[in-house]
Amino acid sequence: MKRIVPYIAALVSLVSCEYQFDVVSSDKTSMLFVESIVGLDDAASDIKVLKTFPVGTPKESSPEVRGLSAELAVDGAPVTLSKVEGQPFLMFPKVEEGAGELALKMKAKGLPEISARTEVPERPQVEARAEVFPDRIKWTLIGGKESQNYAICLNIRGGEGEWKSATVYDDYIGGSYLEMLSSRLKTVYWQTYYHFYEFILLRGEDFENGEFIFASDPEAGDYQLLVYSLSDSAYGYLNARYNQESNILGILGLSPPNFAYSNVSGGYGVLGAARKKEILLGVEAQK
Repeated sequence: MKRIVPYIAALVSLVSCEYQFDVVSSDKTSMLFVESIVGLDDAASDIKVLKTFPVGTPKESSPEVRGLSAELAVDGAPVTLSKVEGQPFLMFPKVEEGAGELALKMKAKGLPEISARTEVPERPQVEARAEVFPDRIKWTLIGGKESQNYAICLNIRGGEGEWKSATVYDDYIGGSYLEMLSSRLKTVYWQTYYHFYEFILLRGEDFENGEFIFASDPEAGDYQLLVYSLSDSAYGYLNARYNQESNILGILGLSPPNFAYSNVSGGYGVLGAARKKEILLGVEAQK
């Protein structure tokens, strides 16, 4: 943390003017907001549905959506959606292998109708090698397509038999804060109704860089590497979220603070898709 302070102080010193302005919303009414990346979970997928508010809306306003009607189709065939009571989620069954396109239409009381489409990517055709060290585990991924978008995450199964997320291994001792920023991986967080994910975002050409290192656990019995291929919409939305969370200059007021992406017509959010490959590693076999 001490290495960060001089850089922040230098950047703040560059700010010599203060501008005051009134925030004006381009939206005159509330809009539907949806988030769904289909195919992350094995059993089922979900759509989170909320609504936005124009600037100046009273704080006591509720994001709950009333009178909701939604239609989801896989290659033109309708999919059954079920509402989760007390939660802003619609659930639907697993999308089977071979699906090519998802299409969503949705409307609600007092809100404009929305629509969104996304392609469903093919399952990732990649292989991996792993080396386990006392404090870290190094994965080398092989075979990614340059035109494909990817996300990876690592789970660890401990002594109690439950999977938990591993974190990216950080070892910046002796390096500067700017060196850390330039070498950091694109880590972004995502939550569905069932799970919480810590993803590393990759493009196909990033596979040429070879190695991705996570912190290891001395109590671990197994490691589970999940490699996802992502639709363009899913990658675009997650990448925008990463840019929002890592925009240090924006936080300091030295660059635009927001990066936005949406493929939802008439509203906001994302309809994306993913396909998963699971690679298991037994630690005992590596010793």
